[in-house]
Amino acid sequence: DSLSLVFHQRSIYAYGSEQDLEASIHYALQALAAQRVLYADAPAIPLGKSLANLGLFYRLNGQYSLALPYLQEANLVFTQLDNYSRRHNNQQQLVKLWHATGDLGQSQALLAVMLTEAREAIARPAEQAVGRVAEAETLRLQGEQANQAREYEAGLPAFAAAAEKFAGQNDLSSLLMTYMGQGRAYFHLKRYREARDVTEKALALAKDFELDYDKAVMYNLLALTHQEEGDLAAGRRSLASGEAYAAAYGGPEVLSTFANTSASLAAKDGKYQQALKENTRAIAYVVSGWEFSEETPVPTPDQLQASEYKQLVFEFLVDRVHLLSLLKDKEGALEVVRAADLLADVLRMDFGGQVSKLFWRREALPLYETGVRLSEANKDTASVFYFLERSRSILLLEALLREDVQKMIDPQLSRQLAEADYAVKQKQRDLLTAAEAEEATLRLALLAASDTLSLLREEVTGRYPGVRQRLLMPELVNLSEARLQLKEGDWDRQIHYLFGAESVYAFSLTATQATTHYLGGAEEIGTLVRELLTYYTDPTAIEGQVQNYLQLSQQVYEVLLLPLEVAAGEQLLIVPDGLLAYLPFAALVTEGGAQDLGNAAYLLRRNAISYAPSATVLARQMDERTRAGKEAFAFAPFVSGQAETAASPLPFSEEEIQGLATHYREEVVTGSLATRDTLLAAGPLYRILHLSTHAFASMGTEEPARILTATEPLYLADLYSLRLTAELVTLSACQSNIGPLARGEGVLGLGRAFTAAGAKGVVASLWSLNDRATMQVMTSFYEQLAAGLPKPLALHAAQLEYLERADVPAYLKSPYYWAGFTYYGDAGKLPGRSLSGWMWGVVVAGLLLGLYLLLQKRRPG
Repeated sequence: DSLSLVFHQRSIYAYGSEQDLEASIHYALQALAAQRVLYADAPAIPLGKSLANLGLFYRLNGQYSLALPYLQEANLVFTQLDNYSRRHNNQQQLVKLWHATGDLGQSQALLAVMLTEAREAIARPAEQAVGRVAEAETLRLQGEQANQAREYEAGLPAFAAAAEKFAGQNDLSSLLMTYMGQGRAYFHLKRYREARDVTEKALALAKDFELDYDKAVMYNLLALTHQEEGDLAAGRRSLASGEAYAAAYGGPEVLSTFANTSASLAAKDGKYQQALKENTRAIAYVVSGWEFSEETPVPTPDQLQASEYKQLVFEFLVDRVHLLSLLKDKEGALEVVRAADLLADVLRMDFGGQVSKLFWRREALPLYETGVRLSEANKDTASVFYFLERSRSILLLEALLREDVQKMIDPQLSRQLAEADYAVKQKQRDLLTAAEAEEATLRLALLAASDTLSLLREEVTGRYPGVRQRLLMPELVNLSEARLQLKEGDWDRQIHYLFGAESVYAFSLTATQATTHYLGGAEEIGTLVRELLTYYTDPTAIEGQVQNYLQLSQQVYEVLLLPLEVAAGEQLLIVPDGLLAYLPFAALVTEGGAQDLGNAAYLLRRNAISYAPSATVLARQMDERTRAGKEAFAFAPFVSGQAETAASPLPFSEEEIQGLATHYREEVVTGSLATRDTLLAAGPLYRILHLSTHAFASMGTEEPARILTATEPLYLADLYSLRLTAELVTLSACQSNIGPLARGEGVLGLGRAFTAAGAKGVVASLWSLNDRATMQVMTSFYEQLAAGLPKPLALHAAQLEYLERADVPAYLKSPYYWAGFTYYGDAGKLPGRSLSGWMWGVVVAGLLLGLYLLLQKRRPG
């Protein structure tokens, strides 16, 4: 015990008085070794303190991967000891670590727990003082979370609340850190005067403290602020003032940041070569072993993956792309784009949670826009296509590839992996339905389950090196393979859209041509598309402004499709991007002159349209392996008068199901029997799933997407846990193909979830549906499908038939009634039976009986 205490105190002295992190780590490791013997890994305060200190020392030393397991173990020890104060302090270190590495999903989840626990502590008299400090600290970290997530406006209230509490507690060091966070937020919001004022206020507070790192960071921010205000001389003075503190602190992170700010000032002054040299210096600080040369103009993949500062390296590489573009070095810029692309994938792979993965997908998008622009300038069509494929649905592809991985590894490990993944998804679902009092406990349980899953995935990639590479840089469909897709699916043209931050592009691929079209600025086209989308929010919007709608719809057509010179009759495969994922292309008007909604020149009347998340995901859906399973399953909880729920009945559900039953052998579950458990159990067993029910989703995150059943709803977490053999999933339900728009991934809705679960094709809706019109379209859809039409053409024919019906009045031919359904997936066929199931049985039995009697007659007596 005495020995461990000596080593512990020596590590503290090395950290606080000598500022020697290497020595701190050395002595803390010896203290921990003694404590592990002394306490035999039982929870004890000294053990927790040494673990927490090692996590802190490694984090401050930039050794993030080494810091994490110590902080996680310390958290477990303090939780077992029910020591709130020490657990909170350790959790702060975890949040700071995740901010440094870019794992924003983990930090977001833990911060929510920390704030709840702090307020619970305030309510306990014995912990009230600790709770108040913890609340203020957590609020500040929530502001930093918003800064890290590039959601600067959202973080300002948390910073303001934290500043007020720290001022009341006379905690000046924490107050100045809060001002630093506020300053960064104001800077990125282009509120430069406020950024300068609050940063100078923080520097005034810091003058009596030895805070080399903090002072360096503040002077760096002042330099950038002066730069944006146009005062480059003041920017250089601030940078010079801060460099002394940066040199005194000496960490690669702060030194590289100053080098990159120096690059930024030089670029602002038009000195691009000097800026490039400073950017090179910044990258060299945080990528060990790399030295710029003609042979190594960018770090190698191994060097990039070994860096502990991947988030910083990524940012510096993005800046380097910009500088090389300004210097007209297209080849050099493209080489850096590919390096940064790899690093974005490494960051995506390193984190298990969707929040972090989506963040890094979003951060990578400007790279792909640049890659498309530079490749097109080089007339490199293959690279244009490559960057388009990199720009979409990689996380969806990753989900599908993880299924392959589980078949490649040891069965026991595969089973453990599946169970851990299922546990995470179930806890995600539990959170959606939890009472407020249970949320903190459930969030902690989710974090623990996520950690278990992450450890298992690390074990898989350690034991099977090929697995990590397969998931890290998945093999994408190339241009030649995309042309084969056209032939196999009987499509005439594949159109990929890129809705970038600055520009919108369309890439058109036919059997003989591949062309890239610049369509216009993203802001202008976004405004136009958003205006058109408002017409699909309710059935009266179009009917009340028919001519305005027709004119706007034609205008959108002229922007998005007219430049591509699509011929009438061509079958189109569209890979949408950004806002275009919400757009019903079939309802675009190709020419003017129509007097009512019934005779408008809709694209539906000119071209058949199918959709895909990406050419690579489509390739998996086009896999011709035979899928086992029963024929069809129909699920209808709200057939009129049957379900005892608050949801309104769907009186035409029965006719919809009958339309399916006319052509396919089906099992039907309706009313109170149509439960969540029934659907989950039946889903993997059928080739056709037809869900005639209610669904709810929104373009924001305020309403989780869900499918209603006779019992509790199905959420996305339920669907991602499914393993389907379905050739077709039809979601005859409102809003089943909308959800939050994730840049680089598309719409996070129910349709995507069924694709991730293994469906080869999904019919889903872009808005709320009309029950009668839906029944008419669905009945015709199955009739066309049973007659042998491919799935996308069957939907096209059904929508066209509805539009051309003589018994439907013009106002009911509004696109609102027929254009909401889209089809994503392969172009396979599902021909129906020509005889009913029992009739086939009678025929076969009769043939067998006849054969038996014939043989009996020929047998000798």
